[in-house]
Amino acid sequence: MIRLFLISAISVIFFGALYLNQEQQASLHFFWGMETKPLPIHLIALGSFLIGLLFSVLLFVPGWVRSMLDRRKKSKRIEALE
Repeated sequence: MIRLFLISAISVIFFGALYLNQEQQASLHFFWGMETKPLPIHLIALGSFLIGLLFSVLLFVPGWVRSMLDRRKKSKRIEALE
């Protein structure tokens, strides 16, 4: 429950900052010499937030699946022993 509250509070702060910074623009410069056209700051921040969310989900899912399979195997073994 505390986690949900913290995530909600961080999201509200993040999207509030995005709302207040709609007029500013920046361009991204990549290592290999590419450059984007000027983009609003809130799109860059939203994109980085979504990329971070994607990476965190990709890092979280394998451990979650492994724990679910392990729990299923242990519960079957417990049923077999009873």
